[in-house]
Amino acid sequence: MVNSCIQGYSLSKDDKELIKSHQVAGVILFTRNFKSSKQLKKLTTEIRKIRPEKTDFAIMVDHEGGAVQRFKKDGFIRLPPMACLGKFYESNPQRAKQQARILGYIMASQLKEHHVDISLGPVIDRDLGNAAISQYGRAFHKDP
Repeated sequence: MVNSCIQGYSLSKDDKELIKSHQVAGVILFTRNFKSSKQLKKLTTEIRKIRPEKTDFAIMVDHEGGAVQRFKKDGFIRLPPMACLGKFYESNPQRAKQQARILGYIMASQLKEHHVDISLGPVIDRDLGNAAISQYGRAFHKDP
């Protein structure tokens, strides 16, 4: 049986076979897949050698800041939970929007440098008291 998750810092034989399958549209990386910047680039480069066509395969990570940031060392800037921006917006909307753009740029540029295509960070999540969202500051605000 082929495991559907990359378990470590490099690809196993089963991982390579699974990635070759055109029924697989991408991989999601987790903290267990990150030891260092150099190792992450080696892993994503290895994945791209197997599936070079970026139009039908994506390398993704849930890297949104705060408690949900998979890559936290070795050159990655620690991002605050996005709820901080919502709170800041209440007192200074213009500055909060500017900070959101800056944090988005930092996140995107660091992930792009490591050949990661998509960050699964909050986009339309609202802070409505859901424990998985609210407890960790994963939504920008309760007001859309």
